[in-house]
Amino acid sequence: MASWLKSYQLLKGNHVDFQVEVLQYADPTRTDFHREIDLGLRQMADEFAHRPLYLALSGGLDSEYVGNSLIRNKIPFTPVLMRIGTYNDLEVCHAEYWCKRNNIKPYLITVDPVKLLNKLKATLLKEWITCNLGGLINVMIADYVETKYNGALVAGSGDCTVHTSEAAWLSNDGTVASVKDPVFYYWDADVVLEHLRPGRHPCSTISYFPETLYSWIYNYDTNLTEQESKSQLYDIPVRPKADMFELSPEYRKFFLDLGNIARFTNFRAGTQQKAIKWLTESNI
Repeated sequence: MASWLKSYQLLKGNHVDFQVEVLQYADPTRTDFHREIDLGLRQMADEFAHRPLYLALSGGLDSEYVGNSLIRNKIPFTPVLMRIGTYNDLEVCHAEYWCKRNNIKPYLITVDPVKLLNKLKATLLKEWITCNLGGLINVMIADYVETKYNGALVAGSGDCTVHTSEAAWLSNDGTVASVKDPVFYYWDADVVLEHLRPGRHPCSTISYFPETLYSWIYNYDTNLTEQESKSQLYDIPVRPKADMFELSPEYRKFFLDLGNIARFTNFRAGTQQKAIKWLTESNI
């Protein structure tokens, strides 16, 4: 992925400063999100033609959309599901139903929550500081499919998180700023696989090209909630986003054990208009 993006973490006292620079700007005329995803996936399949593709299928909207797009482009792949105790049973149920509906046999990894968090804390967190588990779990899945099958992992990540309510959020410099318009954030979890395993996996589909991320932001309906907007863009029925694992006692202990290191490692791209300018004209 993402030779067009440069991202890095800087530790400043107890604050982790996550920065993202655009090295290749998006063509502002390319606003058809589905077309850009199709182009990205076809190039991805060509670049990794020597290795089987595996999709990290979480049960959420993003990875389901990538799965639908892989099928639409007739690109062979195997879904990989991870069951974390019983905490993500709802998401796994969605993922298993999607596989059954599409007549695709998935590979299921079952992990103990405490062992998972201890492994993350003992290994990956020494390389990358974050409390966003999604990216680190993708690294673990990628290591598994590469070691066992020489596989390359595709992920439904690379989009932005959008805060739609008027509230105070951390700016890039760690200061708190009040915002009225919806603000787009690019999370460290979307680049951690590329940082820790550079060039070995396709990684984040939605930011594979400048135009895939640009067209995603361009078509995002800021009048809707994040799940509603994604549902509309992906043409997938809306569902609640369940983060039961991150509400669990095991995760709370993991969170507190990290100490005073700031956990909100994201890059504030700004409002929709500013995020579009960031990707098409100049850094903000």
